[in-house]
Amino acid sequence: MTVLPRRPFLALLGTAPLAAGCAATGLIARTPPRIFRLDAARALDEGLPKVDAVLLIETPTAVAGLNSARVALKPEPSTLDFYADALWVDVVPVMVQQLVGETLAFSDKVGIVGPADATGGQRPTHALNTYVLDFQAVYDEGTSSPPLVDLHLGLRLLAFPRREQVALTELRERERAGGTSLDEVIAAFDRAADHLLAELASWVLRSLAA
Repeated sequence: MTVLPRRPFLALLGTAPLAAGCAATGLIARTPPRIFRLDAARALDEGLPKVDAVLLIETPTAVAGLNSARVALKPEPSTLDFYADALWVDVVPVMVQQLVGETLAFSDKVGIVGPADATGGQRPTHALNTYVLDFQAVYDEGTSSPPLVDLHLGLRLLAFPRREQVALTELRERERAGGTSLDEVIAAFDRAADHLLAELASWVLRSLAA
């Protein structure tokens, strides 16, 4: 699939006065981080079923290290670190929630609501509960080689009103970066997310239709 061009944004950094007792000769200059976003999947299976359901996309949960807007990496199997001066457009669970909702809404096969919409009067029939298990670049061949982007989600499909479990699965996509630069790593995240979101949409719709 075509990787859409990165759309970096510059985040404004606040400034603070110098500590008391020091001459306030100027402001502290800092390099603003680059902010990246991923894109929802658009190339979905045309044969997916259309279902008579309203799906609540719940905010995913994640371990503390991934419940952040920082772009995570693993330089070693037991170490989680972050790229300097690089941020996602939102914390990872919220970004995943938005990507899942956009992908399923684009399919036009199921009604989609978020938590705020559900409390505003539109009653969902089902909920998608997601756990972010992995969302990082893994330097499995050393930090001088292109990393392997690893995206891994645990998914539960629940039926209202009793939140009974309808289906349960884990989805995982890995994508090798084309090089070691940050832009090439983010492009690998985008490709992995595109495949993962398309697979997620297929699983959700087929599970609802079963």
